[in-house]
Amino acid sequence: MCALRFIPREEKFFEFFGDQSRILREAAQLLSEGLANGREVMVSNAKTISDLEKQGDLVYRDVYEKLRNTFITPFDPEDIYTLSSKLEDAIDGADEVARRIVAYEPNHVSPGITSLCELLLRSTHELEKAILLLKSGGDVQPHCLTVRTLEEESDKAMLDGLVDLFTREQNPIEIIKVKDIVQLLEDTIDFCDDVGDIITNMVVKNS
Repeated sequence: MCALRFIPREEKFFEFFGDQSRILREAAQLLSEGLANGREVMVSNAKTISDLEKQGDLVYRDVYEKLRNTFITPFDPEDIYTLSSKLEDAIDGADEVARRIVAYEPNHVSPGITSLCELLLRSTHELEKAILLLKSGGDVQPHCLTVRTLEEESDKAMLDGLVDLFTREQNPIEIIKVKDIVQLLEDTIDFCDDVGDIITNMVVKNS
């Protein structure tokens, strides 16, 4: 895809998007590390993720305030708000996954949870790269397409994880807990895919 044509620049919006994508990637990294290193690390990381989520809330509010006070924006104001909102949804999703893992204390980390966490982390790295290119006018499409591919992989990973859960686990309470975590992870990856779609549409509209 070609680079963006000349557009009026309000650099602060790109800074906000960069902050949100960084927070999302850091939250996904902490989630993955917590799962890999046991409950004590997971509990500690969940607290850090909660702090990151609060930072994300502040950035989201800053975007709204900046939109109210900026006459010329680099993209359609509605697109800017939608992108920031969907990034916030993804950050909230990662935070909620961490909270529930700590609260539910599943007997063990299922393959479905592990696979989906890895796909989420990879998605956040791709989005962070895409948003950096959004500012420079580079080609975001390869990264957004990768996020779409990862989302498609997550559908299969969720199904495989649920099949494994229902086959292996006999405790109905444990099934409910793990199924809820798996679904939340899938929803968060879906939010990442939505972000990729929004970025692509913004670039197309301004090409």
